Amino acid sequence: MEDAENEFNDAITKMQSALEIVREEGGGAMNLRTEIGELEEREGELQTAAEEINGEFKAELKILEDYHECKISHLKKLSSLDKSFYLV
Repeated sequence: MEDAENEFNDAITKMQSALEIVREEGGGAMNLRTEIGELEEREGELQTAAEEINGEFKAELKILEDYHECKISHLKKLSSLDKSFYLV
């Protein structure tokens, strides 16, 4: 009877150890889930920032294109005035 009681107590001790391991590993899985969630959130923030930068870049490019067109137009006018000066 005493041997059965010892075996029962040993089984309980092993079960408690196993439950402790499961809790520790389960906690690690929760930390991993939290970390994945944080990384996904950061990815969203980076995507938003990239879209904003892209929009700003396009706006700056448009300004440069408009400036370039204005400059070309101005040079064409000067060129036509220069030709008409020699024709007079």
